Amino acid sequence: MATRLDADGRPLARARERILDTAYELFSRRGVRGVGIDEVIERAGVAKATLYRHFPSKDDLIIAFLDLREQRWTRNFVEAEVLSRAEALGAGCLKKPFEAQALIELVQRHAQVRERAAKRPAFDYFSLGT
Repeated sequence: MATRLDADGRPLARARERILDTAYELFSRRGVRGVGIDEVIERAGVAKATLYRHFPSKDDLIIAFLDLREQRWTRNFVEAEVLSRAEALGAGCLKKPFEAQALIELVQRHAQVRERAAKRPAFDYFSLGT
């Protein structure tokens, strides 16, 4: 099966990653309101149609950015911290698996609350900035 290409002849999966990585860098530095879609398109090296195929609106791109930021800053940090503490405690920490489960449930609950809040019109999702 042939790989689908974007308007510039690059693989689509890589185009989405480039768009999101570019948006992540720009939004992190200047905030979501300080960056226009045209700048993201130019810096990512994709066609406008490619960006809108992956992210139908700027709001969709912002939500993907926030999800990526949560993954990098929250989930990855918590995972690394849990693993670090487990290593420090040695095999003895495995006697209390319910503690790890509680932590996992807390992280999942945070994500669920965030998703529900983002769907409410009264929630100004984008005023959070960076």
